[in-house]
Amino acid sequence: MKVLVLINILFMVSSIFGYERSDAFLVTAYSNKIAVVAPQKFDPRLNVIVVNKTLITLLGKIETGEGKVLSYISVPSGKSQSVEVGTKLKDKIYFVPMAPAFQTVQLNVGSKPYEIPPKE
Repeated sequence: MKVLVLINILFMVSSIFGYERSDAFLVTAYSNKIAVVAPQKFDPRLNVIVVNKTLITLLGKIETGEGKVLSYISVPSGKSQSVEVGTKLKDKIYFVPMAPAFQTVQLNVGSKPYEIPPKE
């Protein structure tokens, strides 16, 4: 019985400190913000999954810091799309929403989940 109680306590404590994690970038577009869940480690065959939670089709592009476009995307309302971006560790990756127009989002490998604009 004591072991069962101890195991339950350990699971509760570990879930309190848990963060969302992903093996790919998960970019979720809302009408007033963009939420990003980043992978914990770099992979040269990195994927970016874009989920559209707005009421219109989301048009955007994924590009490097030098302005090289890796992919254009078009995601209908309520749908998602996955794109594989071949990149190097030193490359910075950005998601640029074009319609609806919104702030450019830098995709940082190894970071905690974040939002643009940040929560107040």
